[in-house]
Amino acid sequence: MLSKERFIHLNNNNLKKYLLYGLIEVILVVSGILIALQINNWDENRKQSIKNIELIDLLITDLDIKKNENQSDIEIGKFIEKGILSTLDYWYKNNDINTTEIKRRVNWIGADTYYFNNSSPSYTRISNSPLWESIPDSLNRELNDIYYNRFTSINLIFENHRKYGTYTKLNYLLPNNLLDSRNTNEDVKRIVKKNPEKFIIHLNFTLENIKRLIEAFTLSRDNIENVIIRLQDYKKKIMP
Repeated sequence: MLSKERFIHLNNNNLKKYLLYGLIEVILVVSGILIALQINNWDENRKQSIKNIELIDLLITDLDIKKNENQSDIEIGKFIEKGILSTLDYWYKNNDINTTEIKRRVNWIGADTYYFNNSSPSYTRISNSPLWESIPDSLNRELNDIYYNRFTSINLIFENHRKYGTYTKLNYLLPNNLLDSRNTNEDVKRIVKKNPEKFIIHLNFTLENIKRLIEAFTLSRDNIENVIIRLQDYKKKIMP
């Protein structure tokens, strides 16, 4: 038969073991919960990183399209610049209007349908996403400079060019019957030579507008190239 002291001692030992097992069980449960939370957080961070990378790729694609558009517009601008310069050079050397591509020159000085699409759904989407807050400030400023300052500047130059083209149509081309598609090169030359100095003034003004556009497109293209490189570097840093 167990003595009272022995019985109490055994009960105390059982209680200690019970408490110890209970404590171990609590620790295991808490550890399991913490590990599960950590895994869940890691998985959520990985998913967010993947989403951020997709958004950066979307932005890079949009910028690359804009860069190619800029390059194409630079080439078109240089083509127009070269054509106008050849006509002006002929005038200054010969005091005469060269009929070569004369109808095209007339179309250029009255051009009022050019436009630049500076909208970007991709940029709008990304700038309103959580990713925007994590992008370094310097890169953030460069992106804003491209999408707001550079593109807005190009758009304003185009707008002025269109206004001047419309003005030229209404006040020079239309009154002098230079918009008639049936005119031959010789017809156009004959009309222009009634007041060649005015035609030369319009050519010079158009040339200055084209030069401004080429400069704006070149700055935009170069800035975009630099930002794409920085975005690609940033993308590598956040790869999961």
